[in-house]
Amino acid sequence: MIVVKSVAILFVFLSSHLALAQWKEPPSTGSPQSRLEDRTYMAGQSGMGATITAQLEDAAENAKHHKIVVRAQTDGVTLRPRQVSSQPNLDEARIQYQLDTQMPENTSSHTWTFARVSPGSHTVTVRLVDGDNKVLAEPSALTVQVP
Repeated sequence: MIVVKSVAILFVFLSSHLALAQWKEPPSTGSPQSRLEDRTYMAGQSGMGATITAQLEDAAENAKHHKIVVRAQTDGVTLRPRQVSSQPNLDEARIQYQLDTQMPENTSSHTWTFARVSPGSHTVTVRLVDGDNKVLAEPSALTVQVP
C-alpha cells in the first residue's frame, strides 16, 4: 500500500512538473511570429493589408520638360477600373494620382504622367482606394521642383 501511494505521489509530482515545463516555450507553428510589419491602414482590421509605394521617374529630366512621371507599386489588391454597374470586390482597388490640389485622377495604371506642369514646387499624392474612394493604404506624397 505504501508503494502504491508513493508511486501515485511521484506521478502527481512529475505530471505537474512536466505540465509546467511544456509551456515554457510557445509552440512552433512553422510561421514567423511577430516578424512581419502590420501594413493595415483600415480601421478595425488586422493582418497584412494592401500597400502602395510611389516614386518619381527620372525626376530632374522630366521636370526640365515641365512634366512629372510617377510610378506606383501595389501589393495585396487587384487593380481594376471602377465599373458603374458592378459591386466592388474587397480585393479590387484603383490608384489615385493627385497633383497639388487638383482633382485626383482615378486609374488602374501603375504609371501616370502630369504634362505642362507650371514652374515651382509641386506635391504629388498617390493613394490606393476602393470602389467608394475609401483609402486602403497609407498614401505616398512626392515632392518635385519644376524649373
